[in-house]
Amino acid sequence: MSEMNVYGGNIWSSSHYDTRIDSRQYALFQLRPEFINSNGRSRFHYWLKNISGVGIFADVHGQGQSFGYVASVEKGVRPRFLIG
Repeated sequence: MSEMNVYGGNIWSSSHYDTRIDSRQYALFQLRPEFINSNGRSRFHYWLKNISGVGIFADVHGQGQSFGYVASVEKGVRPRFLIG
């Protein structure tokens, strides 16, 4: 997912060019923002596909905010599925 899919806008990424045609916030995160970084029971960190700088990528932090981290930091990847 991109920052646009999760937050509805670019926060740490370098440009809108890495978003392409999938440039809308997912309805799940609009209606239930608590699902940005939790599954209802636990909080987690995960990478986003946005590039913030040289070797730095955007991620979703445990409190729900976006940060930019170096690529060597271990974080998860949250899968997405497009329906329809």
